[in-house]
Amino acid sequence: MKKKCYIAFLMLVLTVPMVLTGCKGAEKEIVSDELADEDEETEKDDTGEDEGKEKETEDTQEGGKKEKAGKEEAGEEVTPIKAARGEVKDDKFVNEVFGISFPLTEDMVLLEDSEILEGLGVDTGFLEEGAAASPEEMEDAMGGTLYDAIIFLNDGDSTNVMVTYENMDVTLNGDYLDERRYIKTVKDALERKSPGQYEIKSQKTVTLGGAQYLRVDLNVEMEENELKEVFFCRRLENYMVCITVTFDEEMRQTVEDFIASLDDGGENGGADQSSSQSIEGTVENGYYTNETFGIRFPITDNMRVMGEKEMDTVQGIGSEYMEDEGIASEEQIEKASDGTLYDAAIYLGDGLSNISVCYENMDITYGGSIDVDEEMYGAALRLMMSRLEGFDYEFREDSTEVLGGKEYYRMDFDVSARGTDIYQIYIFRKEENYMISFIITYQDGMEQQVDDFLNSITDV
Repeated sequence: MKKKCYIAFLMLVLTVPMVLTGCKGAEKEIVSDELADEDEETEKDDTGEDEGKEKETEDTQEGGKKEKAGKEEAGEEVTPIKAARGEVKDDKFVNEVFGISFPLTEDMVLLEDSEILEGLGVDTGFLEEGAAASPEEMEDAMGGTLYDAIIFLNDGDSTNVMVTYENMDVTLNGDYLDERRYIKTVKDALERKSPGQYEIKSQKTVTLGGAQYLRVDLNVEMEENELKEVFFCRRLENYMVCITVTFDEEMRQTVEDFIASLDDGGENGGADQSSSQSIEGTVENGYYTNETFGIRFPITDNMRVMGEKEMDTVQGIGSEYMEDEGIASEEQIEKASDGTLYDAAIYLGDGLSNISVCYENMDITYGGSIDVDEEMYGAALRLMMSRLEGFDYEFREDSTEVLGGKEYYRMDFDVSARGTDIYQIYIFRKEENYMISFIITYQDGMEQQVDDFLNSITDV
């Protein structure tokens, strides 16, 4: 546990300054002074700006509405990829455009296009015998998905690999889903078509040949046979690049060897591999929304969303405190920051009480080495809090709470800091490899607004 104890301060990086902010007068002492040091001109312009700020807010809201309307009308802007077929070069299958490359060994069988299409129930009359279909022909034949290759790994047995590229301009009318929303859409479609046939066992982010993919492991029931499937996908502009491996459990080592053999196609000049949508939420038209994790709540008149610079300052204070107190090393803090998205911080009506929304990618912060559930996560968090110098935590009994139709683990604390008593709530749930967290720090008299906030959370 000692090696992995840094997971608890992922949220503590925000907790320390947020607790101090919740103390009387600490907002000016901690946050405002830091921002003033960074930007003197901003401080000079602060006086007598209420009217200007009001106008700015109105303009921002109006601009947000126009921006959203524009996006809804035109869709997300991408740089469309001109699809290409893979080729066999020097005993390797290579698709330079989509950045895929892997060796073809003697015991692999690469199907011809006519065999692929016939197996999928498509008329192959447009193909000459032994000919390869163009990218456009293959996409048209399959309604927008380019089946680039199907390979049997072991002399034609049931273990096979499919390499496909789905053109979302065609299949989703330009709705460019990120990988997790795409998986959810596929899962829902499969469940409608074949209830109970596909069971998702795990999802996590992995790196294949220098590119990040979402890996999904499934159990599949097919014609009374129980098979395994490993599905990889990554968004590349208007395409979803997919690699699907289907196999019997006894062939797992062969499959993992194949996965390990996937090379970096980027060295061959592939398209930009960083275009995948992020997991960030948005604040638009009075609502915070995160479609990836299904979270939505209103930003009411008595709330103020923290700006990006202010958020950076708060995180910096927390990181500096953790390092100065010897609670975490610079390397640990860097790893924690890389794996955790502090997506939103919101001040409540008193200007001091606050809410933070965080998403921690535990494949990064844990390195995929341990499967942590909510109870284990809470225990590590409690341990780290007990070690904070100058913060006296009184732990209440843990509980569960349903927010937006989903069950969360809840931890309540009474906190004494700088001679002031405040309260803190940690509410979190695990979804695949992410821990989704709300951190609420508040003073006496704010209980009703905290309850109203929690009751306002809905699914998307």
